[in-house]
Amino acid sequence: MTIHAPVDVVSDLARGVATRVRALTIALDRLDALDTTSNPDASVAPTDTQAAARQVLRKALQAAADPCTYAMLRAACQTEGLRLEDAAQQMGCGRLAAMDRLYDLVQAGLLSGSVGLEALVPTGAGQALVRLVEDCVEQVVMLSGVAG
Repeated sequence: MTIHAPVDVVSDLARGVATRVRALTIALDRLDALDTTSNPDASVAPTDTQAAARQVLRKALQAAADPCTYAMLRAACQTEGLRLEDAAQQMGCGRLAAMDRLYDLVQAGLLSGSVGLEALVPTGAGQALVRLVEDCVEQVVMLSGVAG
């Protein structure tokens, strides 16, 4: 299956996913270095980069597929970031529900920052994913011939 997305969007999304894979790999390496209770002589298996990339990318797509979560990501891309209170107001829900959705976006590598403490800003991957969706929406509207 060949997908023809704009090269810059694919590159930006790939760079963002690679950054997240690197961060997760470093975190796991640090945890492994601290683990002396199991087998201190065991060597740590290297991360399967392709599997990790697929997992992180699927997590990002899954987070962005939810309508409420995508609306938050899009709002963060259109402003200078998104605060917890703004996300809760936008969703019409409490801070706890909004915090849960924002954590999904942070864990997926689409937003960065500390939930509840600062405005969360979109990562390169977050911006690329919103660009991809919005560009596709524009194309669908144009090709459908239906005025909207």
